[in-house]
Amino acid sequence: MSQYNKYYFQILVWKELDYGKMTEVEKQMLVSEVNLLRELKHPHIVRYYDRIIDRSNTTIYIVMEFCEGGDLGALIAKHRKEK
Repeated sequence: MSQYNKYYFQILVWKELDYGKMTEVEKQMLVSEVNLLRELKHPHIVRYYDRIIDRSNTTIYIVMEFCEGGDLGALIAKHRKEK
């Protein structure tokens, strides 16, 4: 299966980050996040698939599975408002 069609039947999203504006500490944290996501395989944790680095725009895209309910931050904010 080629690199371009291995995710053919899945809905994926990406997290877009401009690492050009990050401090060295933030860049190291980003590398750690990507490395950690790559290793995690659990049904209750969003699945990491790939990362794409666009050096010309200093942007990294972290490709992950789509979660229908939105992100955890939005869910937490929603529940705080409901209390």
